[in-house]
This record gives sequence, structure tokens and C-alpha cells, in this order.
Amino acid sequence: MAKEKIMVVDDEEDVTFLLSSLLEFHDFSVKIHNDSKGVMVDLEGGGYSLMVTDYMMPGLDGLHLCEHIRASQKTNQMKIVMLTAKELTPLEHKRLLELNVTIVKKPYQPNELVTRIRELMQR
Repeated sequence: MAKEKIMVVDDEEDVTFLLSSLLEFHDFSVKIHNDSKGVMVDLEGGGYSLMVTDYMMPGLDGLHLCEHIRASQKTNQMKIVMLTAKELTPLEHKRLLELNVTIVKKPYQPNELVTRIRELMQR
């Protein structure tokens, strides 16, 4: 059985390293990006089941990245998990929910994150 493909996007390399290690340990195939450049090109050609992204990143932030994903016919059904330490405004929270994004507040428990990802994959 093929491993589910997950993309991890965060501007902090230590975060992407830890997340990819955690997810690979739990038998997912992981591709990382440390900025938003090239993410859409990679997503549209890659057959990813899910993306885990940070909210606060330079350039294209996580919210706008999610908007681009939902606007593309090739990626609009992909599941998205947004990790954030940012206190979301009511408007930001509402927009993420409209985009069908699962919000996970930092700090999070690694096993809880994996459980949430597995649950999303089954929907």
C-alpha cells in the first residue's frame, strides 16, 4: 500500500525537520518547503493528500496559501492543517473555516497532531 503524501510548509527549518521526522515515523511520505515559493507548482504536480502549514511566514502567509490551494482545480479538495501560535482575529478564523482548514494551535502534542491528521485522511 502506498504511503499517504503530506507536504509540510514552514519558514523555520527546525520545525519542518521535526514535523517531517514525526510524520515519517508514522509512515507518511513527506515533502518539505521552507517558504511558500514553489509550493503551488509542487502541489499541482504531486498528488498530495494533505498539507501542514504555518500561518506566519514571510511572503505568502498560510492564509493566502490556503486561498490559492482552494482556488486551484487540482488542489481544491486537498486537506489542510494550519499550525499557528498567532491569536487569530475573528475574521481570520472565519476565513480559515470557510476554506475548510483544520486549525491546530501551537504548542501542540505531537501524537495529537498525528491523530488529527489520520482522522482527516479518513474523511
